[in-house]
Amino acid sequence: MRKSIIPVLIMSMALNGLFGEPVPIKMKDAIVNMPGGIVEIQGKFYVLDRKLKKIFVFNREEFLFSFSQAGQGPGDIDDPVSLSTDGQKIFTLERWTGVVSMFSPNGDLLGTFKLKDSQKRLYLLGDFKVYDNKIAAVLNRGIEYLRVYDLQGNLLKRVSKDKEDLVQLSHLFEITLEENHKTAYIFSRFSGEIRVLSLETFQIIDSYAVRLEKVDKTVAFLKAGDMKTKSDPSVVNVEEFENFFSLLKDGSKLTAISRIKENKEPGFPCFTFISGTPQPKTQIDFALKDGLSYIQQVGQNILLIDEEGSIFIKH
Repeated sequence: MRKSIIPVLIMSMALNGLFGEPVPIKMKDAIVNMPGGIVEIQGKFYVLDRKLKKIFVFNREEFLFSFSQAGQGPGDIDDPVSLSTDGQKIFTLERWTGVVSMFSPNGDLLGTFKLKDSQKRLYLLGDFKVYDNKIAAVLNRGIEYLRVYDLQGNLLKRVSKDKEDLVQLSHLFEITLEENHKTAYIFSRFSGEIRVLSLETFQIIDSYAVRLEKVDKTVAFLKAGDMKTKSDPSVVNVEEFENFFSLLKDGSKLTAISRIKENKEPGFPCFTFISGTPQPKTQIDFALKDGLSYIQQVGQNILLIDEEGSIFIKH
């Protein structure tokens, strides 16, 4: 089996698209095998490698340094689910133990604490975000959308799904927050469904999704729609591990990028909602000759990861 070598591409995000010519980033001997989250602090990008148990740091020109290692001692990471930041510190969260580690931008360990939970099912935790001295962690399966903890690890809130979502909403979730931290977007990279959650009332205030439909006995993504389309018998779940790369947010515009190409067209199908209203489907070609493996929005930048060995940045 070929060893996975992950290159990186950064693009600026604009309201009318993604632009810029790629410029190589000098990564020296750094190789990221399994990206699990990216954050930015003061112009530096921190990339979690879930396989190597390291955090790689680079700027727009080159790799700078890495820190942490596999293990269960102070400063080590064992099975991190993702990476987050409060703008001053970097946080990692361990899936099995619920241990949160806090690092300085230079990689120094600042402290650890453990999530306290009466239900020992922390392995369900997925992507998480630190906001307003709290942690919001989504659950990849189960009867809850997310759990909210304080920065001492005390459980503050469980947000449960309704009966309909127990059937419809799938797994592989990521969470995106509004800048004012009043609203969270929970996105399933499996099913393409989106839940808009108020972080003030902890109520779901909107729901919509990309439709999955059967076409000539195959499955294709046809259009964006609201949750009412799920009653259509032609709408199906797809037996794929991960059908979407990510959810990109630009103001009131949300864009879900599909991993599944249609009719061998170049680029990837994109499904956009503006203020919750679905827009015509488009295609985005990231012009990566070696394919696209990973994509994440970091502030006003889009970070793309290629499948081979070249590293690029787009301004």
